[in-house]
Amino acid sequence: MYDAVERQAVLTGRDIQSARPGLGQLGDPVVEFTVRPEPAKAFAQATGDNIGSFLAIVIDGRVVSAPKINARIGESGIIEGGFTKEQAQDLAILLGSGPLPGRLTLVEERVEGGGR
Repeated sequence: MYDAVERQAVLTGRDIQSARPGLGQLGDPVVEFTVRPEPAKAFAQATGDNIGSFLAIVIDGRVVSAPKINARIGESGIIEGGFTKEQAQDLAILLGSGPLPGRLTLVEERVEGGGR
């Protein structure tokens, strides 16, 4: 069982400069994005401090994706997540739409329960 612990939003829809679907190193669908320069500084700090944690993409109060942070992310990044081509396109449209009631929030993963 996984619990998401909400923390302070590290980016909002205003902070995303662009987003588009793309292909990852293995040809799998991904979302490529860029962050405006000023918020990118705080985003780089937050992601660098939280490698191994998850970054929830929250739109209208709903988590639409929660990729794991594999490295520090500055002004550009890639969201991988086992997307279909259509899912990557939809997420890119949502992120690239400008100011939305969305935010990217760091979350903590905890595994509860132990036995089989």
